[in-house]
Amino acid sequence: MRGSLGVSGRADFRFILKSPRIWLPVLKTLITLACCLFVWSQVAFGHAVLVATSPAAGAVLAQAPQEIVLRFDEPIQATTLRLFDPSGHVLNIGVQADENNGLRLALPRSTAGAGTYVLNWRVLSRDGHPVRGLLEYSIGTISQPPASVLAQTSVARDAAIWLTRWLIYLCLFAVGGAALFHIRFRNCEQGWVRLPAILGLVLLLVDLALWGMELLDVPWTALFGMAPWRVALSSAHALTLGLMALGFLAGLVSLRVTRTGLLWLWALASVLLPGVALAVGGQVAGAYSWVARPLVVLHVLIAMIWVGTLLPLYRLLHAQVPARPDARRPSERWPGLALNPFAWVLLVALPLILSGLVLGFLRLGRVSGLLHTNYGNVLLATLILAVVLFFVAVRNRWRLAAPELRESFQARARARRGLGTELILAAGLLSVVSLWHFAPPPHDQAVVNEPSGPIVALENRAVRALVELPRLAAGPWRIEVISIDGVPLNPQRVVLTLGNPGAGVEPVEYVALRQPDGRWRVDLPALSAAGQWHVQVDVWVGDFKQVTLQGTVTLPKGPAPLGAPVGRP
Repeated sequence: MRGSLGVSGRADFRFILKSPRIWLPVLKTLITLACCLFVWSQVAFGHAVLVATSPAAGAVLAQAPQEIVLRFDEPIQATTLRLFDPSGHVLNIGVQADENNGLRLALPRSTAGAGTYVLNWRVLSRDGHPVRGLLEYSIGTISQPPASVLAQTSVARDAAIWLTRWLIYLCLFAVGGAALFHIRFRNCEQGWVRLPAILGLVLLLVDLALWGMELLDVPWTALFGMAPWRVALSSAHALTLGLMALGFLAGLVSLRVTRTGLLWLWALASVLLPGVALAVGGQVAGAYSWVARPLVVLHVLIAMIWVGTLLPLYRLLHAQVPARPDARRPSERWPGLALNPFAWVLLVALPLILSGLVLGFLRLGRVSGLLHTNYGNVLLATLILAVVLFFVAVRNRWRLAAPELRESFQARARARRGLGTELILAAGLLSVVSLWHFAPPPHDQAVVNEPSGPIVALENRAVRALVELPRLAAGPWRIEVISIDGVPLNPQRVVLTLGNPGAGVEPVEYVALRQPDGRWRVDLPALSAAGQWHVQVDVWVGDFKQVTLQGTVTLPKGPAPLGAPVGRP
């Protein structure tokens, strides 16, 4: 495998610029694509958000309701609705959609038993993105639902989705990068591209099957039926995967054509179609989609130019380095890449990083979310890897532009090792990007306007516990553990202790359960006595470190609403 640039490469480029028959169709295609993206952005939809429920989340009812109502901010399609009774059994319910973006669930008479009921719901928003959540309410008394009922996901399925997405991204970049590389190095053998292209097409089918499983929340055996495939094909994600498949096919075609104009057209299609697929896939829907959608296409295009061409460039360097030092021949010269490191930084690296920052913070909303949200954590990890990759890439570009690379096999070997490091970092970066499927932005998460009660702050010099009391005397107590500076902590265990010495109530410990939002929850019945209650929160911030926070609060008795508590840390 050899490549040459020399004068002929620059002459071909000047010939393209002087030939309207070659570049005019490409320009028309780009303008049409830009217009389509602008139209898409005007009709873009955000992810559906649960805005209200009846009964309210955490409510304690005197008698069983006749129906459950879920109200969203946009029309949705229900995919999974399971109601669990206090013992963990699934109850049969009837589902009916109303004209006010709601779902009405008719409940059977068997829901009259006392205890806590849990509704596990999954819906599909108009942009094709799945939204899921839990709704808990109790009849008479509060009970602890089984752990299997509170689980909203399958670890094995999520791991398969992440691995499939990562491998698809790797294959897309390999095929698209090879198509771009083939424009400049037409004499290089690119037969290896067939493997990632075929593998990518197979993985797209796997991803479609996993998407259907996630929408319906069904086991692996359901893939032998038609339900997961039918639901997946009817979602917007099928369009995303279809555009990616066209990207793979365009990359293969670009390696077969010989005419310069067609080569440019198919190569650009192979790198633009993945960006369009991600732009229409619902991941950039929202108020700023008119900016985000074209920016996603630009971001993916620049990433293809940078990361996608790494593997073909590494293979070209590998062919120029002999296995033994004594195998060198003076006539073998490195053809050169004509790379300007400053131009690469200004035209490739900086636009890629800046567009990524804009996209990230458009969805994050605030800088503090980098540490306090799952989406922010993934974005922060992506930024750290991108900065490291940037410095490694700058060093490699200086090596590739060095004059001694033309004569020295040792210099080419060092450049090849540097590109190998850059390839590994780029693959790691794509693996982190694949986690975004499991970390929706804060403003896209389904949040119910739950009735909240007053908050008691218990603290010492290092740790603060924010104890949210229930709106009614019976209901969930929620505990958020943060540092004294307001940074969320990740304790391993939290225990709430309540006692009323004046009323003869001895202290009782309640083990809290971790919730998806990072807070801890304890479901308690109505208090047996009013007056001054002693509140204690024990927090295990490490394997052997326990922090005890104490205070007193004035609480009423019975089902009357709680007044503003008086807490003394």
